[in-house]
Amino acid sequence: MNTVKRNERSPSFYKFKIWFKANQDSIDVPPYKILAKQYKVSKSCIGAWIKELGGFKHKGGARAFKLRVENAIKYMKGCTQSIGVKALMVKAGYTPDSTAASAKRFLTELKKRSPETYAKIKLHQRDVNSDEELLKWGRRFKRKHKRSPMMIEVAERIGRSPEYAAERVDELVAKYPHGPFKPGDEARIEKIEVDLVKKYTAGSRDHVERWRKKVTYKYALGFDFKGEYWTRYLLIWNLKRRGFEWTGNPTGDINDGRAKRLGVQVYMPIDEALAQKVIR
Repeated sequence: MNTVKRNERSPSFYKFKIWFKANQDSIDVPPYKILAKQYKVSKSCIGAWIKELGGFKHKGGARAFKLRVENAIKYMKGCTQSIGVKALMVKAGYTPDSTAASAKRFLTELKKRSPETYAKIKLHQRDVNSDEELLKWGRRFKRKHKRSPMMIEVAERIGRSPEYAAERVDELVAKYPHGPFKPGDEARIEKIEVDLVKKYTAGSRDHVERWRKKVTYKYALGFDFKGEYWTRYLLIWNLKRRGFEWTGNPTGDINDGRAKRLGVQVYMPIDEALAQKVIR
């Protein structure tokens, strides 16, 4: 009599196997207890499965180290501000009392993996993007200017994009509702509008006032002005960030002008200038 040998493996094993094969080379691996909960088995069972399937390419300690270096690179991506060694290590996942040997190993690997990130590191410097430093700066700013900082001002402070700054302030307001960052406050927007247009368009006071009266806006944590004047301001601002000025008619169609490189007689279409790398 022929008998068929039944496969006694649970469906969870095969689901885990699919995940494992896709993540075997990863450095970002969830803790075993998380995997155990996800696949509804014990932590020891997860360990046995991993061993049976050949183990991860990077062992636990090496994996944690590489992940910390990767975290540091991601955190400083697009940031123009420098940061201290300890501050970056803590942000990457180290404890505040990490050893000098750990710092040396971390910096060596970081320099090898990302020279541009390594170049932003100072020996002793706080992280201006930390909750503590941002809150302290926000309070100083509010005392001096009698208003909360805008997103573009937060972005300049932390050396990151206005989009990142808006998300960062969202986090701070959620965690510290009585902090220096506040939504609303339309009374101060009028002055900010005028200041922004003066700064980026160098327009006359009359022109600025006409712009302010025509523009409509919605203000929350950042700023979102509407209308043709805001569109024109954004174009001028984005060109200046790339080292160009707009040569169009101030009262005409914004698409009719060309972009001129600042300081030289070099012209190009607006869309080509906007495709250039941001330099300021």
